[in-house]
Amino acid sequence: MSTISWNCRGLGNPRAFQFLQDICVEKKPNFLFLCETLCKKEVVDRVKAKLGFESCFTVEAQGRKGKPPWRMTGFYGEPQRALRQTTWDLLWSIADESPLPWCILGDFNNFTTQNDVQGGRPYPDYLINGFNLALHDCQLGELELHGYGFTWERGRGTAAHIEIRLDKAFANYDWFSLFPDAKLSNFDYSSSDHTPLFLELETVSSIHAIHLFCYKNAWSREPLCAELVKSCWSDNCHFTLAEKLKRCSLLLSEWGFEITAQQEIYWKQWSKQFWLHAGDKNGKYFHETASSRKRSNQIVQLKNSDDTWVNWSSGLDQVKTDYFLALYTTDGIDCNSVVHGISPSVTDDHNEALLQPVTPEEIKQAVFQMHPDKAPGPDGMGPGFYQHHWDVVGPDIVQLFTNFFETEDLPLDINETNLVLISKKKNFSTMGDLRPIALCNVSYKIVAKVLANRMRNMIDQIISPTQSVFIPGRLISDNIMVAFEIMHYLKRKRRGQKGFMTLKLDMSKAYGIRQGDPLSTYLFIICTDGFSSLIRRYEADRINQGCRVANGAPSVTHMLFANDSYLFCQATQNAADSMNRLLHSFELASGQRVNASKSSIFFSPNTNGAVKAHICSTLGMPEATDGSFYLGLPNIIGRKKTIILGFLKNKIIARLNSWDGKFLSRAGKEILLKTVIQSIPTYAMSVFLIPLKICNDIEKLMASFWWKTKSANGQGIIWKSWDRLAVHKDLGGMGFRHLHDFNLAMLARLLCSESSLASQVIWSAQQLVRLGVRRIIGTGTATSILAHPWLPDKDNPFVTSTTPGLNHHTVQSLFHVHTRSWDDSLVRDMFNARDSTLIMSIPLSFFATNDHWAWVGEKTGHFSVKSAYNLLQTEKSNRLGDSNSGFWRKLWHLKIPPKVKNFMWRAVSDVLPTCLQLVSKGVSVSPMCLVCHHTAETATHILLNCSFALACWQKVDLVPYANFVGTIGHFLHLVFTGFNDDISCRVVMLCWSLWKARNTLVWDKKTSSPPQIVSSAWTILDHWIKAQDKMSLLSPSTLDVGNNFEHWTKPTDNMIKINVDGATFETENEYGYGIVACDSEGNVIDFVAKYFHGSFPAEVVEALGIKEALSWIKDKGWSTIEVETDSLLTIQAVFSQQQMTSVFGLITHDCKSCLSSLPNVSLRFVKRSANKVAHFMAKRSCFYSDRSIHDVDILTDYNASL
Repeated sequence: MSTISWNCRGLGNPRAFQFLQDICVEKKPNFLFLCETLCKKEVVDRVKAKLGFESCFTVEAQGRKGKPPWRMTGFYGEPQRALRQTTWDLLWSIADESPLPWCILGDFNNFTTQNDVQGGRPYPDYLINGFNLALHDCQLGELELHGYGFTWERGRGTAAHIEIRLDKAFANYDWFSLFPDAKLSNFDYSSSDHTPLFLELETVSSIHAIHLFCYKNAWSREPLCAELVKSCWSDNCHFTLAEKLKRCSLLLSEWGFEITAQQEIYWKQWSKQFWLHAGDKNGKYFHETASSRKRSNQIVQLKNSDDTWVNWSSGLDQVKTDYFLALYTTDGIDCNSVVHGISPSVTDDHNEALLQPVTPEEIKQAVFQMHPDKAPGPDGMGPGFYQHHWDVVGPDIVQLFTNFFETEDLPLDINETNLVLISKKKNFSTMGDLRPIALCNVSYKIVAKVLANRMRNMIDQIISPTQSVFIPGRLISDNIMVAFEIMHYLKRKRRGQKGFMTLKLDMSKAYGIRQGDPLSTYLFIICTDGFSSLIRRYEADRINQGCRVANGAPSVTHMLFANDSYLFCQATQNAADSMNRLLHSFELASGQRVNASKSSIFFSPNTNGAVKAHICSTLGMPEATDGSFYLGLPNIIGRKKTIILGFLKNKIIARLNSWDGKFLSRAGKEILLKTVIQSIPTYAMSVFLIPLKICNDIEKLMASFWWKTKSANGQGIIWKSWDRLAVHKDLGGMGFRHLHDFNLAMLARLLCSESSLASQVIWSAQQLVRLGVRRIIGTGTATSILAHPWLPDKDNPFVTSTTPGLNHHTVQSLFHVHTRSWDDSLVRDMFNARDSTLIMSIPLSFFATNDHWAWVGEKTGHFSVKSAYNLLQTEKSNRLGDSNSGFWRKLWHLKIPPKVKNFMWRAVSDVLPTCLQLVSKGVSVSPMCLVCHHTAETATHILLNCSFALACWQKVDLVPYANFVGTIGHFLHLVFTGFNDDISCRVVMLCWSLWKARNTLVWDKKTSSPPQIVSSAWTILDHWIKAQDKMSLLSPSTLDVGNNFEHWTKPTDNMIKINVDGATFETENEYGYGIVACDSEGNVIDFVAKYFHGSFPAEVVEALGIKEALSWIKDKGWSTIEVETDSLLTIQAVFSQQQMTSVFGLITHDCKSCLSSLPNVSLRFVKRSANKVAHFMAKRSCFYSDRSIHDVDILTDYNASL
């Protein structure tokens, strides 16, 4: 069954009729919709008869027997802008006529995004918004157009050429479900200024998918699965790993057909969205997500080298084979020109580190670094299989790969790979539009990941700074900022004899090794580093001097990011010839190829037109247009920032329109908004200050999606502003992002100089940076006492004392002359009580480290966008006076379904759509309760005081306060403070069940009895808790600290065990730590308890305790010592290689140095239950500080603690 839609602009034209007859003969449509025939009915009747149609209006369906009825509408939109509202009103009225699955197509004379037009002036936003609102209200989604992206044009060959996509097709969710394989395409030719649309309801492929075995992580929840794997491994103990995996896959495949796994987990794995564990089921959404991906991933036809469409029956297999033969075949290799210019960068230390024997811990770490749901290779075993069954398969894996690293012998079948094609764009038409991804066996990826992990720590020292991809610490934003600066300079360069050009290169074989292989990324950038060395040699030989944006600025010749490269040089014929030779040399050496059709050249305006033409001809590349992008963002921003960056808003509109709120719960909407929509502008926000108008428009779109209900027309009732929704959940909001604030947090890390073009961007975030940075005291020589923020006070880190002698002095002047300690008497004399207490609490390092800046929001001292954004929101909440964070924290941490938490948030926030609330919003309804009809319906009434609610509460032991007077928030506060978590959960669940019953009565006219309400609440809660418990089985942890009780154990003979713990006393703004030493008999031989004024995070106090314990050991002269602490975070920091700039990092660095000077001292983590005595001493440090072990009362308390 098929349909043709065409705006023929005059059916009486003989050429138009001949064209129409030709396409009808070729495509044989069942339906034909014509716009603007410009002739009478009699003429249309004659055309109908000649074409062989039965009627001018309808045709009986000939195919797809057994399908339910559906409707199709041919539509012609009002062409005059002033009357577009008429079009939108017509859409609304047609949508309300029938509930059937619906498809509507034709010439709408409306745009959905600015991308629908190419050339001409920007289309008015109010018309785009109005059309999108009408489509959203009618629950219509757009059918993707396969073919050329525009359906109408004017002025071809002239400077005023304009192309627009006016002809479209839309359908509702039910229609998409009915025809999942429907395809909309257009013709490459037409006798009108419009091209016809061709809608196929069913596309047939002659190739059938081969179903390969795939281990499903859902099986891991079945106890029998582990037994099957164990038995298969033990029964075939003499087989190789590949043979065991093969036999195991056969056994699991047969068994898999006999069990029914959880459908939600199945769709979770296939939809590749990792939301289910903390979200609601939303099963219909997950099913549709996976089904939609399956539809879009099908390859039905592609163009061959002759630009002819070919399907599976006419040679698509050969097209595919020829493409890969050309892609992976080299024409000849000559590496000399590149290799000679490479300077050695791998040191002897690097080689020694790389060649160390591989340990079992490295192999296990590589396995558990992979996400369990990632796609498997040919053997069908994904990472989840190895993680869930590591105790069984792990020894074989370790043995195999330890042997490989010793003998270089790797079984060939491990290196087998499935090659899959991922579309680079929506409407792919050639093999070049598809990216080959290698699905390697996980067993091979373990080897590659071990090697990649080792290279990761040194790759930044080996690769030149012009390459930014895949290297830790190098940001994509760095490339964009430099490129933006240079392109801005070139665009403004209108004078001078020297023109400049920028070559934007796209490498067609950039991933010729294996994309999907963990090691290939590093091999690729090592290869491209040869390109950098070749360019540097050209620069050294003065062949290319690059581009310099100002006098004294460095010359930039190139920037690389994967296969997107920028080369900068003078715009001369000689430079073009040199670039040609350079690219040819690199192609010969690497096997890579420059894709000239996707590359482009940008010229400065002072470049002569004839020179431009010669250069483009020499290099075979087109000249870049004004709308060019680099790494996904505009490379030039003009004055019309709202239009240029408007693509962000268009992306969000398209994504929101693709979702149907009918099968999403409110909790599901929350997850989609936070994980998908809010992430779309994040990349652009890391570089640009997004105009407030775009931020506000996006927030309005999100608010409309959030508040819109199944039955609402328009955007629904906005119960709360976005500013209130963006408040943290602990403070009564929903935790959505305030986009402008998040933009500032993203920009705060771009600390560039004021001379930069981006200075206004950086200036906008400067205040945020000042809020979050502090000086960390090392030598004290570079920190001003009065001018710098260096005190440990989050509200005011500056000195408040006004002693005249403090001016122009540094912190070093407050130290003792010959020791690294505070001069107590001097500090107390020169500063007020507040300042002196804070100063004396600052820990000083053993070593003379330099003073430096640190970010206070992170334990590492390094800036993070998350902590910066949280800092902004905290400041805003303080200004708004938001409080009661303990109540909200309690609500959001209840162990109940997210949708119930969301409901309770609405009830407490007084935004439930009760009758009285609807009246206050101007809705014409009765304010009376819809259940008892006696009292105005408020949240308190319907959930607590209504006669039906009281009957439900009386069925359980959770009877609320009789005739409760107050808000739901007040009631819930009484519950939280008077009952335990289990009772609180059941109270909230019963409230939700009551509200659900109320809605069922309103919309479905169905009633429930009080026992049914209570039973439903308890059943849903119990099922949800069980589901969460089972889901936890699918999330293996790389570090299991366990929850079991652990006893303190005596040290071995001739060894001393020291236990240490820290304690904070927030109300007193003080902290302390306790250290206890025991001999091999378990007797206490000494202890230390210290108590200080000051406020530090728990991890800092724990680190101070360990530092003191290690110093204590050195002072005592003890040799063989075992130190235990219950602070896992501190242990990890001490043994980590990460450089930290915070106070925490300063102290852990001292701990590392102490450990290195104490060879017979070990440090390890124990659970709190095995560290009770040190914990007791820390908690009592305010009483025991500086006291002796011989005190009788201390020994009495100590024995009591045991």
